[in-house]
Amino acid sequence: MLKTELSVGVIILAAGESRRMGIPKPLLQWEEKTFLEIVLASPFLSRRNVHPILILGYKAKQICEKVRIPIPWELNRRFIEGRMSSIQCGLTFLPDLIQGVFIWPIDCPLVPQSVFAALLEAFHGPDAICIPRCGPRKGHPPLLGSAFFPEIQQMQPNQSLRDLYTFHADQIKTIPVESERILDNINTPEDFLTWQKRVGGILPY
Repeated sequence: MLKTELSVGVIILAAGESRRMGIPKPLLQWEEKTFLEIVLASPFLSRRNVHPILILGYKAKQICEKVRIPIPWELNRRFIEGRMSSIQCGLTFLPDLIQGVFIWPIDCPLVPQSVFAALLEAFHGPDAICIPRCGPRKGHPPLLGSAFFPEIQQMQPNQSLRDLYTFHADQIKTIPVESERILDNINTPEDFLTWQKRVGGILPY
């Protein structure tokens, strides 16, 4: 199968309570756009054979009132249980025949298309896990093969993808990329101010 023919999903995680931030992370503003608008504008989401789904939870009504959402979205009613519940929710609503899925957290909004392309190029099929790496550090979004979906659906709320990686270390590829934006992880107002100074004002697309 040609790489361009791979059918993949993209689960955009935007359901969390953002407790340490104080406001919903999808509504953080940068360059006159919200984080959610920046993610939704990614050209990768409109590529052939790419199936995105947005997972909302906390303050979903407020987010929908402020941001036009042009892709399918679902409400994770279990969002209080944490990120794993949102990943599981997303998997439930993806097409059956996809070979893999990207997991894209909303607080990592500036991932360029080149990262997605590099992961797809390295992805050899449903039993693969590809994680981007900038220098020695791994980041987002990972690309998880569909063979792992049933296992992920059985994981507990206190588990994370790191547990999956531990169980399947021999099936993981780390893919070197040049963008430091895969490392973004914004949890507090201080994190956000530091991030703004670091990234300047350059959109990735």
